[in-house]
Parts: sequence; C-alpha cells; structure tokens
Amino acid sequence: MGVPAPHKRARHGVAPLLVAGLLAATALRCGSGSPPPANVGHPTADAGMPRAPEAKAMPPVTPPQAQPTCAALRVELPALIETKLDVPVPTIVDAAQALAPFRERVASLLRGRAKDHVRIAVFGDSNMTMDWITGEMRRTLQQKYGDAGHGYIALGRPWNWYRHMDVRSGHQRLDWTPFAVSTHPSHDAAYGFAGIAARSERRGAVTWVATADSSSPIGTRASRFDVYYLKKPNAGAFEIRVDGSSVAQVDTDGATREAGFAPFSLPDTAHKLEFVATTVKPVTLFGVTLERGDPSFVVDSLGVGAVSGPLLLRQNKDVMVAALRHRKYDLIALLLGSNQVWPVKYEAWMAELIARFREAQPDVPVLVMSPVDQVTSVKAVRSVPDIRLVAHQNEKIARDNHCAFWDFRGAMGGEASMVRFIASGLGQADGIHLTQHGASYMARRLLYALMRDTDQWLESHPAAACSTEPPQSPGQSPAAANQEAGAAAAETPPKRAYYRVAAIGDSLTAVRSRGGRYLEDQRKKCRKSRFDNYGVGGENVAQMRRRFQREVVGDPRAKRRPRYSHVIVFGGVNDLMNDVSGGRSTAKIIADLDAMYTMARRAGARVVGITVAPWGGLESHYNPRRAGAMREVNDWILAQAQAGKIDLALDSVQLLGCDDGEKLCESFELPWIRDGLHFNEAAHDKLGQALYDAKFSDCR
Repeated sequence: MGVPAPHKRARHGVAPLLVAGLLAATALRCGSGSPPPANVGHPTADAGMPRAPEAKAMPPVTPPQAQPTCAALRVELPALIETKLDVPVPTIVDAAQALAPFRERVASLLRGRAKDHVRIAVFGDSNMTMDWITGEMRRTLQQKYGDAGHGYIALGRPWNWYRHMDVRSGHQRLDWTPFAVSTHPSHDAAYGFAGIAARSERRGAVTWVATADSSSPIGTRASRFDVYYLKKPNAGAFEIRVDGSSVAQVDTDGATREAGFAPFSLPDTAHKLEFVATTVKPVTLFGVTLERGDPSFVVDSLGVGAVSGPLLLRQNKDVMVAALRHRKYDLIALLLGSNQVWPVKYEAWMAELIARFREAQPDVPVLVMSPVDQVTSVKAVRSVPDIRLVAHQNEKIARDNHCAFWDFRGAMGGEASMVRFIASGLGQADGIHLTQHGASYMARRLLYALMRDTDQWLESHPAAACSTEPPQSPGQSPAAANQEAGAAAAETPPKRAYYRVAAIGDSLTAVRSRGGRYLEDQRKKCRKSRFDNYGVGGENVAQMRRRFQREVVGDPRAKRRPRYSHVIVFGGVNDLMNDVSGGRSTAKIIADLDAMYTMARRAGARVVGITVAPWGGLESHYNPRRAGAMREVNDWILAQAQAGKIDLALDSVQLLGCDDGEKLCESFELPWIRDGLHFNEAAHDKLGQALYDAKFSDCR
C-alpha cells in the first residue's frame, strides 16, 4: 500500500533569488484550541499613565468589553458521491478535543483572517501512492476555497505507478537511485519526513517537477516553492533551474547529517523546475512544495508503498523531526494498518510515531483512521482477520494517545465491504486497493466527516476565530479596515434571483449514466432555486425533441408542471456517431435543436445551448467527416447566441478539449471507461462552474 528538510552556514550558496536565512519555525498551538495570549511582552494600554483618585463611595466599574464584529460561522459541507453502496458517514470520535486547533484554523480561514494556508498531511500506504484519495480532497477544497497549489511531492520514484494528480514530474531512472523506507531502504535512513528520497548517480543528473497542464482544474500555476534535501559531510551540490534558466546553486555539504531547505518565490504562473546535480559527489533530494495565492487548503499526499506506522519510525529521527517542523501542518491524518505484521508491539510503536509528530509540532492534531478493508477473494464473506484486528487497535491507539479517530473501513460499509466495492467498480480485483473512482468516493466521505465535525464544533463556539477588529488586508490600517467594514454593512445587499431550470440531454446529463454533475454545481450554490434533470442516456436530439414538449415545456395550462425560467439543451453526439445508420445529417440535427429552442422560448423560458462536447478519442466512431459535422453543429449553436436567438451558448469544446478541441483532455476522462467521450467529475465541475459564472451567479 508516499513524500520532504534547516541549515548550516551561508555555505550552501543559495543565489539571491532564494531567501538567505531560514527563520526558526514556530510551534503550532495544536492541542488546546485556545488562541495565543494577546500583547505578550508589551505594556497594557494604561501602563505608566496617572490614575485619578478613587471615589470611595463609587463601586468599581468594569470597563466595557469590545464585542466581536463577526457573526456565527457555518461550514458548507462538500457533496458526497452517491452510489448504491452508501452507508451513513461515520462521525469523527474526538473525546480529547484533539481537532480543536484545526477547527479554529478552518474558522480563521473562512472568516478571511488566516495569514497562511491550512495544511493537511495524509500518511498512507499503496492506496495513497497515486494521490487518488488526497487528490480528490485537494480538488474539492481548492475548487471551493481557492487554488493554493499542489503542496508536497517527492523527487524520487521508487515504483513505476507513483504519481500525483494535478502536477507533473519525472527523471531519467539511471541518473537517480530512488529510496523508500519500506521497499528501497537507504543506509542513512534519511528520507525527510515522507519516506521517499532520491540520490544522484552522475554529474548532470536531472529530476524535475512542473505545474499541471492547462486542462487540470487546479495546480496550473505556482509562485512559492521549497526544496527539501539532505545536508551531510562530503556531499555534492545541485542547481535549481526554472523554465530553463538557472536561479540558484545549493551546496549540500554539511558538518552533520540534517535536513536542508531552499525556499524561493517566482511570478504566479506555470513553471517547470529542474534540479540538476552539478558535482560528481552525489546529492540526496527529498521533495519540493508548490504553493500559491491567498490562504486556502493544501493537502499533502504522503503515500509509501508497503509501509506501516512502525516502518515510518525507521526514518532518521532528527531529519524527520526538522523537516516536519519546517512544513507546519495543521492536521496529520494516518491511513495506515493494511501492512501491519507486528500486532503485539504495534500499539507501542504507533504511540512512538505520534510522539515524534508532536516533538516536531507540539500538540499537532492527529487523526487516526481504520485501514481500507481487505478480502482474499470476491466471494469472501469476512474481511481479512488482520484488518479487523488493526481496525480495533487503531481506535484504541487514537483514544490512548489523545487523537481523533475516524472509521474509514466503516465508511466503506464495514465487514467484507471490499467485495461490494469490487463488484461496483470501486475496488480493484486484488481485494486490497481502491480504484480511482472508489478513492474519490472515500475522499469525499472523509472530507465530509471533517467538515461536518468542524461545523458542529462551530455551533457551540460561535465566536471562533472572531476578533474585536474587522478583517484587515495586508498593509491596511485598522482605521481603514473599520471604515470599510462600516461602509460594507451600510450597503444594501444585492437581490438574488430564483431560478427554475430544466436540462435535457443524453448520457452526459443523465444521472443513471453518471452524468449531470454539472447541474449539481448549480444546486449546491443555488440552494433555493430548482434544477431538474431530463437526461436520458443514448438519446439523439430527435428523440429529445419528441419528449421535449411533453416532459420539459408541458402544457402551459397544466398547473402540475412548473414553468421554467431557463432550459439547458445539451445533445448531438449520438446523432453524429450514427449519422449513416440513423440518417442523422447536420441539417436534421440543427432542425431538432432549433425546434427545442423555439418551444422553450414560446413557453417563456430562456435557452442555454451547450455545444457538442469533444469526443475525438472515441476512435472507433470518430472520423474526419464526423469531425467536420461536429464543427458545423457547434458553430451554429454559437451563432444562435450571437444573433440573440438563445440566451447563452456554452462552448464545451473550449472548456474540455485538447488537441485543437477534437479530443477530450485526458485528465477529464472517466478512469474506468476512458472511451474519449464520457467525462469525469472534474470536467463536470468545470462545465458547472462556467455555467454558474455565465448565467446563475446571482441565484438564491
């Protein structure tokens, strides 16, 4: 079932672009949940001021206390991915209130008072080495609260399948020796804190990391970077190149073995970073962080194949503690136990691991989870016995070490739930690993549990992260902040619109075909409006037209059917791929679309037309003739908006296409189909966001 390092003297030679000195990392307040004391080490407001004589007949007067200027806060819960396997999402168990500091940090972020990102580390085994669980968490949080960058990625690649979502990386395998604390151990046991490292084998060896390609929903830009590496005696040097230009030389030679760091900043745009060994003497690199933007959430995927909690302890303690302290996590989550083989000593070793985290960051919140369920065959009726044992042990470990606990296995469905996951395409046939869809499903459930826990805590702590001063922008004076706050309060809030929307389409809209996610984005943001789905998988626009009057527009005199304010029409691909067998010429497709547009307008609805989505990857059906027909239909849809005949034309090709728009971008394909036609949740979310921004952003 993996991934990152303080310093010697100025000898490491970081160029001017890098920060020359490293500030000592301040320890986070992660156990009490209380804010730091105000004005520590400073005189109070009346210190040294003369006092008026006391009037003995007067009782002491308590000075009026300033009241918080912010209201109670609620957390919007992320949408769950619905399947026929759904069980209630387990509640996080936190008798010790270990998560209080994390909740406080989230509240600070939501109030706009945070000065830095909220960083979450997830340690795991091979179910984490492709970043599927953490990648879905990252996407969900950053698409809601802002793209904060990818976070940490290891610079070694011990397994061919090791990769992260929404970031690119690589190296020549013969140029670097990868190490992993589990399967590829290093003699010096130095891996940063994430269990993976890489050592150069020649001068000129290159390993690289780049921001995501433009089709990714997040991670396409970065502006703040930090390289984690090993300093030790008789070590070599490496060069940092950005977009082909050298920006720094880093000497890793040091008097002792310790973690080293090379932070630097760049313009906020797409970048490719190359780390080049410049000496025959080897260098050891751990990883690099990519961050950007205003405070948001960063989720670090720290997966190591075949790892367990006890194996993580085999990392050099001093190096691990220093690297963790430098990274400054607000929550450490442990999805471990699938590879546990030492049941007698397991609880003691896990307690030692948690203590090491807290040595790096005193009282850092730790969330222990039960492991992913395992079965020995698809016909099993019981889980693997070791998994049942570890699930109970992890709950006890959390309780004994004042950590929070979440039943990951219970959220899957408990005993032998992996059998049902495999049958539903959520689990792999080995009975151990989740598919990408299964990982996304569980990621949403974990995130839902975390946010629900925070929301419930905020109900009983309504003044969390509140202040007697209004939020203040960088460089803004308190007086200006107060003036802005007063002006904002005096403004009349804008009126919000109530929308009734119908969407008709094929499998890309039909819920039963796992389509229609783009409507969920509207429902989530427009909770008082209505979005009805009339999608049917496999339909062409002629079939849609035949049921349009009956199901969507209806008889205006029939009170039982709502009069829609807007109608979304999204179809045409089934006509194009059956042009010969179904007799579907472009003229017929356009005529049927035009008929639906006209019926909607006559019923008093505004029309949103979505162009035929890119499907050139479906090579069994796509050809130059059909490509030309698709362009003709899409050009006509776009022209209707320009002529004012429909209210909006949304160009799905521009939003989702690669290779000149003919093919669906690879990152948008459904992983368990990959037919080049049906797209995943990230694509639906992008389409939904564009629809919201263009048409429904003033909804209620």
